[in-house]
Amino acid sequence: MRSRSEVAGRTSSACLGTLLLAGWLAACGDATGPEKTARVLESATLGAHAPQAQATLYALTLGLTIQTVTDADMYAVRYRTTGLDGQTVRATGAVWLPSATGSGWPTLAYLHGTSLPKSNAPSSTANTEGSAIGTVVATSGFIAVLPDYIGMGTGDGIPLWQHAETEAAAGADLLRAAQELAAQKGVKQNGKLFVAGYSQGGHAAMALHRRLQQRGEFAVTAAAPMAGAYDISGTARGMIQDNAAYGPSVLYTTYLLAVYNHVYHFAPSLAAIFAAPYDAVAADLLTGNFSSSSISSRLPTRPQDLLQPAFLQAVLAQPGHALWTALADNDVYDWKPNAPVRLFHGGADRDVPFQNALTAATRMQALGGNVQAVNVGAALDHTTALIPSFTGALQFFQGYR
Repeated sequence: MRSRSEVAGRTSSACLGTLLLAGWLAACGDATGPEKTARVLESATLGAHAPQAQATLYALTLGLTIQTVTDADMYAVRYRTTGLDGQTVRATGAVWLPSATGSGWPTLAYLHGTSLPKSNAPSSTANTEGSAIGTVVATSGFIAVLPDYIGMGTGDGIPLWQHAETEAAAGADLLRAAQELAAQKGVKQNGKLFVAGYSQGGHAAMALHRRLQQRGEFAVTAAAPMAGAYDISGTARGMIQDNAAYGPSVLYTTYLLAVYNHVYHFAPSLAAIFAAPYDAVAADLLTGNFSSSSISSRLPTRPQDLLQPAFLQAVLAQPGHALWTALADNDVYDWKPNAPVRLFHGGADRDVPFQNALTAATRMQALGGNVQAVNVGAALDHTTALIPSFTGALQFFQGYR
């Protein structure tokens, strides 16, 4: 991953993957902390208890056929990780621990989809995606680890949406915090680690897997990124060049360019990228304090309508423009995974085209990886492919438990 300074002087987008699931959670007021450690974990507060019987009924309402084996407890965790330019920052996430004793549980790291406002993150029991995944995964016998990402939840900074390096850092350090918390609570791990995520989480899952393997931090047993923009440079380029009248494409283009300019500084200001009044909308988006619907209501119909004419002309005319360099820095498919990988995706996904899975699988296979792209339904879009993809991921993981 190139640094900001390396990319800055040179002259996607995945989607709102929040699971639209109505969730059951039994909220609790008890707290453990803060629980201080000498490592990365700073505090862990008990936020929810999921009884096995109710979790079984809950899974059925979601269309998931799973075997629950235990109650589970959710902890809202605060921990230290590495942000931009190597700075230590505080981040938050959720860790779900099985209640039953045993010889050791596998761990499943789940990276969530795009969610706004930033308070709508797995560390909050009000977050439907985190609550659904945590409940189902933990009661079926995994330690579930769900990072909010840097700048999300109550962590430091702004949301660094689709930024591969910090997505991976947040995931790796929450795995360490979960290890510490499990040891404190007497919950044993069996050493097996699974990695999954949907939408933005698909991109983040691939980035996390790559980091863990390249740095030798944790051994991944198997991974199932889902509906992710692994070829984020190609996805974003397509959205800008095609200029389709599709609301999600406009929102994703706004979010991606605003965040990447914050990281890579390819323009002196938001006003140099976005035409008025969209520069102000982009600034509001960066705060993380607004919902996606409130932001979208203030945006135009097509991606190119967002942009300053001079910026748009330069981007379209210059293959080596610093924007394309920044985007390419966040592609996450040009490497060989040692663990088996399945890329689940809906064939009719307009938010994150299925071509992402094909591009990634083709390249990773060419490098010698055990990687397959799985089309869960030719007519399934970004929302309707979610449950079939997650079902496929769980079934895939069961073969390696």
